[in-house]
Amino acid sequence: MNAADFVALLPLITIAATAIVVMIAIAIRRNHKASIVISLLGVSAALADLPLSASAAPRQITSLLVLDSYSRLYMAILLGAAGFVFLFAYDYLKRRQERPEEFYLLVLLATTGAMVLVVSRNFASFFLGLELLSVALYSLIAYVRTESASIEAGIKYLILAASSSSILLFGLALIYAGSGSMELDDAHLWAHEHVSSHDGPDARTHGHRFQAGGRSISTLDAGCLRRRTPAGNGVHCHRIEGRNVCISFALVPRA
Repeated sequence: MNAADFVALLPLITIAATAIVVMIAIAIRRNHKASIVISLLGVSAALADLPLSASAAPRQITSLLVLDSYSRLYMAILLGAAGFVFLFAYDYLKRRQERPEEFYLLVLLATTGAMVLVVSRNFASFFLGLELLSVALYSLIAYVRTESASIEAGIKYLILAASSSSILLFGLALIYAGSGSMELDDAHLWAHEHVSSHDGPDARTHGHRFQAGGRSISTLDAGCLRRRTPAGNGVHCHRIEGRNVCISFALVPRA
């Protein structure tokens, strides 16, 4: 990673650092107003970092994350929603007898997990972001410990989320076994090829098919996937205007 990568990741780094600062502030001295002030300042700083992040985007950061206009849009929505949650929850938490400071920490962690989700391009980062979001939601659902309904809802969500995560992991393992990759682009192309193979050789692509010099040529506008080809066939992959383009050649006899 270089400086441009860190600039592109500034909103995510800022909101994660804010969660750490809130946790340290709670450990030093509990103060409801200080917790919400730090949280709002962190959310505002992350929102202010979005235009700066745009100067380095679109950018792929390792094989796990990608920063583009869509990810910045959804990060802005998530950060705005978190700010409104802080403002609306302050008076509610102030009227209750429980210690409210951890609420802001949990919302910041949930926001961080959701932001990792929207910038993921790999199933590994996708799953990590999903788990960070889910673990924070466990505690938020059961946060009102004086009400039995809140505890019951938290336990039910914990059981349901644990079951769904195990099923998700099993599905990711099957995708990896079939495609040989954890990247979303490769999994999409593998699924396309796998489904199209059952529809006949002419239904394997939505691209263009034409004749040239005794060859039937199909263009596939998709991420290139390493695959075996029959004798006489071949696959050439090129990068055109920032997109992977695969051209498959199948030799056919002359009329």
